[in-house]
Amino acid sequence: MRDEPENSTSVVADQPLPEDAVRKQLAGILASPEFKGKPTLSGFLRFIVERTLSGCSHQIKGFTIATEVLKKKETFDAVKDPTVRILAGKLRASLERYYLTHGAQDPVHIAVPKGTYVPVFRDLSLEKSREQAAFPFRHDTGLISMPSGPGIAVLPMVNLSNDPEQEHFADGLTEELTAEIVRYQDLRVVAHHSAMKMKGLKISAGEVGRELNVRFFLEGSVRRGGDCIKIAVRLIDTVTQMQIWGEQYRRDLTVENLIGIQEDIAARVAGRIGGYLGVILRKLAKESRGRVPQTFETYDAFLYMHRYTLSVSEETFRVALDALEQAHGRDPESGVVWAMLANLHADNNALWSKGYCLPMEEVLRYARKGVHLEPQNQYTHTILAYVLLLVGERDDFFREAEATLRLNPNSPTHVAVIGWAMALYGQWDEGLHLLKEAIELNPFYPGWFHMAPCLCHIYEERYKEAYRETLMFQSPQLLWDPLLRAVALGQWGRLPEARVAAAELLQIKPDFQSDARRLIAFYAKSDALINVILDGLGKAGLKI
Repeated sequence: MRDEPENSTSVVADQPLPEDAVRKQLAGILASPEFKGKPTLSGFLRFIVERTLSGCSHQIKGFTIATEVLKKKETFDAVKDPTVRILAGKLRASLERYYLTHGAQDPVHIAVPKGTYVPVFRDLSLEKSREQAAFPFRHDTGLISMPSGPGIAVLPMVNLSNDPEQEHFADGLTEELTAEIVRYQDLRVVAHHSAMKMKGLKISAGEVGRELNVRFFLEGSVRRGGDCIKIAVRLIDTVTQMQIWGEQYRRDLTVENLIGIQEDIAARVAGRIGGYLGVILRKLAKESRGRVPQTFETYDAFLYMHRYTLSVSEETFRVALDALEQAHGRDPESGVVWAMLANLHADNNALWSKGYCLPMEEVLRYARKGVHLEPQNQYTHTILAYVLLLVGERDDFFREAEATLRLNPNSPTHVAVIGWAMALYGQWDEGLHLLKEAIELNPFYPGWFHMAPCLCHIYEERYKEAYRETLMFQSPQLLWDPLLRAVALGQWGRLPEARVAAAELLQIKPDFQSDARRLIAFYAKSDALINVILDGLGKAGLKI
């Protein structure tokens, strides 16, 4: 018998609650729609609460939960079998949803902190009265957007000018920044009126994080000099209390362009820090490296998917797929998880075709399921559009592309992917324009974005320009990196170099020649372009 390295130390509240109050709260939770009809989840919660109330919290371990609640055999090994950890993650998520919905006004809070299975009991009514006395600005700090992502607040911009009229501009910019960041659905954003209650207060970054319950916050200043205004914005990590991003903007100021300046700056700032390729998610994804997927909650699986997007390879694919399949088991109603699984399985078909390949008809069903579950989520629509591109359903693709752009036309990642895909579908001018605009908003992007402009140059027989694009692809693990180089060099007449690229392609996918037309057709959507690609590969020494 082996147990996992969980912290079994009992966590106790500052003020112990009466047992009858905790049991009353437990009964209310178990009777709620979140737990009713879920005997395993309810049994888990009842077991850990009762053991803690009886003073036996030290007995709460993965092994005892497995054998006494889940009725596992005495040979159960919690290190090798993640069943209890997965169930604990599902319990934490269910408790969070309960307190966000039916239990939002409950005075007693039961939580299971990560790293332990021992529950914590808190008297929220007592804590609220204390906090209101100590921090009157903290009351009603509502969070909007996805509850699973990291929290962020936009603190009031500071007016550094002697002109009191600039106070209105600073407040307006603060509101515009909040409104723009809210559109990025992977962040929890503190409501504007709640963050504004901190105006004029001088507290540390750590205190901001604790009092507003956020991991990050934006702060900044506005300074006017003559007809020029200078805006400085900084992103602070409340855990490290370090600045992780900052930018300064200078604009010519007139009465007519006040609102336009606020909207432009807000879109640029939100595009850099929010979204799938933004500063915040890149920071969190970097922190997640080296951690074991079995211990992850759903949001952690998203971070693995982020790493895969930036570095598409078989290795990152397998890790992301493992983490997301576990996330799907915990939360089968997550539309984003369905969409991410669709993305991975689509790529497996189009790039590697190794192991079990989910049929593209089933991949499309996954993508549609994601949109069905989360119709207002831009990510689910983006992935559905991507899958529709691969399967060649042109009309549905363009309808989905329009729906994606309507949700947030300023999101660099989603706009870039849609522009990239539109270009591949032959809408070269419009698609590449969208791609260029998105990259200007956030220049941190994966190299495979260069596939679209490269194929455009190949289609229009500008092979020198196409080759220049291949040099920025920088994804040697992907078959399209040497493939595009082989085509561009072959059509340009640099045959020895083209043959080297062709040899690299065969190292990545030895059976490429037998499957070339199918693989190419996933992304090249016209027969004319496919023929130019095949002709270039032939000149590079690959006979298809």
